[in-house]
Amino acid sequence: MKATEMQSLTELCDHIKNRRYFTHLKPCEHREQSFTAQLKFSGYTDMLLTIMDILKVSVLALEADEPYDSTHIVDSSANVRNLLDIALQLVPLEEMQLLDEIHELYQENKQQEKENIQDG
Repeated sequence: MKATEMQSLTELCDHIKNRRYFTHLKPCEHREQSFTAQLKFSGYTDMLLTIMDILKVSVLALEADEPYDSTHIVDSSANVRNLLDIALQLVPLEEMQLLDEIHELYQENKQQEKENIQDG
């Protein structure tokens, strides 16, 4: 590479760095050549509603009677697959375990209250 090309490349990299471009994708710690992107939600309800919206749109896309003709959508089944993959990644699996544990505690507490009333 010539010195002028190298200088231009360095200037381009400095420009990108100074303007804070390419900030959305972060290198994935567990997989080489993979990146992560952060999605922001106001809470679990917002996240779950977003998951539901993705699923609803996917269902509608799969059930469409007439094919949607667009120059921007080349392979709609791939788009639906990507949406479903995102929805799967958003499902809070760890929190679901917590919900099961809370539900179990609630059921135990409910049973204990019932027994306390019967013992009177």
